[in-house]
Amino acid sequence: FVLAVAFFFGAIHVTYSTQGTNSGLGTQQNIPEITIDPVSFEDLFDPGQKVRIGGDAMDSPVVVNFFASWCQPCKVEHPLLMQLSKRTNLPLIGVAFSDNEEDTKAFLEDLGNPFTRVGMDAKAEVGVEFAVDGIPATFLVNEKGTIVWRHKGPLKEINSLLTAINGLESE
Repeated sequence: FVLAVAFFFGAIHVTYSTQGTNSGLGTQQNIPEITIDPVSFEDLFDPGQKVRIGGDAMDSPVVVNFFASWCQPCKVEHPLLMQLSKRTNLPLIGVAFSDNEEDTKAFLEDLGNPFTRVGMDAKAEVGVEFAVDGIPATFLVNEKGTIVWRHKGPLKEINSLLTAINGLESE
């Protein structure tokens, strides 16, 4: 049994790429090279407009942030997202994770809305595509729909994300 578990975790490790960082761990780490399936959901503030991430919907890289109104660490990182929205031209997509529309709107009205688009993921279906296992979580997705940078937990700074964005823009 121990050998089976060790093999299983070893097999998972083999599938990890050296692309990107997970600054949530404080040091450069391998992250899974995930190309997300195209996802689409209605924009919270612009009903009828769809928020699309992945596949042919990608004109440029995007930053995707999973958050919730009930999440205290999300409130802590929010000022950094406000700064990020002023320091990059990339779309910043907010995904309200396991939340409801009224609370999400109140959260963004109280703290400010840094997002280009905000989508509701009440059932955490979009989160599954991103392998989100806790929030907040922030991702940089290239124009091919591949996650190239991620941060688990609240952002403590935005310089590493801006560096990753600049690296994509210079390619």
